[in-house]
Amino acid sequence: MRAFIKLCVFTTISQTFNILDGQDKTIGTLFSESWHLAEDQGQNPFCQGYALKPLKGFSNEVAEFETWLSSQYESRKIVEYRDLYLILMKEAGLNVKGYSSKIHLQLDEHAMIHENARRMLQSTFTLVKQNETGISRDIDTEFLHDYRVAIRRSRSVLILLKGVFNPEETAYFLNAFKDIGERTNELRDMDVYLLHQTTYFGYLPPVLQPPLKEFFSEITAKRNKLHKEFCSHLASAKYRSFLKEWNEWINKEELPSQEKAPNATLATSTIAEATIKKAWKKVIRDGRKIGRKTTDKELHTLRIDCKKLRYLLEFFSSIFPNKTIAPIIRQLKELQENLGNFTDFSVQISFLEKRLVLMETEKKHTLLAATTGGLIAILYQKQEETRRKFHDTFRGFDDEQTAKFMHELLTFRKENENNSTL
Repeated sequence: MRAFIKLCVFTTISQTFNILDGQDKTIGTLFSESWHLAEDQGQNPFCQGYALKPLKGFSNEVAEFETWLSSQYESRKIVEYRDLYLILMKEAGLNVKGYSSKIHLQLDEHAMIHENARRMLQSTFTLVKQNETGISRDIDTEFLHDYRVAIRRSRSVLILLKGVFNPEETAYFLNAFKDIGERTNELRDMDVYLLHQTTYFGYLPPVLQPPLKEFFSEITAKRNKLHKEFCSHLASAKYRSFLKEWNEWINKEELPSQEKAPNATLATSTIAEATIKKAWKKVIRDGRKIGRKTTDKELHTLRIDCKKLRYLLEFFSSIFPNKTIAPIIRQLKELQENLGNFTDFSVQISFLEKRLVLMETEKKHTLLAATTGGLIAILYQKQEETRRKFHDTFRGFDDEQTAKFMHELLTFRKENENNSTL
């Protein structure tokens, strides 16, 4: 799903030389390359490299030549292309590891939660900003996806870490982020349909496939319209003003009043354990209630609860032992994937059903209606398969081993304190 992006351009000059001995006999080959940035034409190359290939029987002689060559120039042995790639990126001023959609925070467990919560929000804000250009340039669909995840993570921090920020200010920013999320919902749905285009064609027999071309043409047109509208919002003064306001708020070190934010000065570890425990219990309690008559909405709600728990685990992962928290996150990912597939099928079925109702009065859409009905039937079967798999997946999450890991996660600090006292 990721597209290649042209970040920079280099000019390479390649040359090949024969290596001759004292009798002008060829004993090997020297391959030489030099690089400079394309915009720096005419300047000396910033990097030059060579490789030697001896002819059979002349390895020692070529090795002596390599020793002499190394003594003439400052050299560094490069074996893998990765090393050369890092040199090129450094010259272009690019940070190879400058972006990751994952959260990588090293938190001080003893620090006030207000301080670390701001760090969490600063990290998600960085992700929001990093994905805006990719969305506007329409490079690929993952920029919007990562942008939406960053928005949801920001909202989760404000919602789950209760008593840490001023509630009136929190409510204002929550509403603003909710508005941004709603502006992208339908656009993301269109992206998902287009990503599944090949799969949709594979679901149907050849006789029902032609109408899908019209279907996806309409989806593409609508998606382009929605994308244009959202890009206009990203460029608007209202949006820019909100981001400026948000950035100032999350960088404000001043603590809110004790009356309005009673938990702001509590240790990060205290809040982490309490919020994770609460979120965990909610997922287990609601997951155990799921049955054959459970509605799509209830499963979607459980999915959201799983997301919130995972966000908490990821945000606070640095203050817990990796051997304990990693297996919990891994099991949670499997459960989320199952619930995510179910929700995707549900959204797609609902979308197609609405289209089918609109076709009922127009006979010219008979074949398209048949195609749409066929897709609904297949997607419904897929959804029911996912529903049946849910119980096995949930049992894998709600088992003794995962419960043991969670118990260790929430009690290891007390055990460490007791051990240190002894």
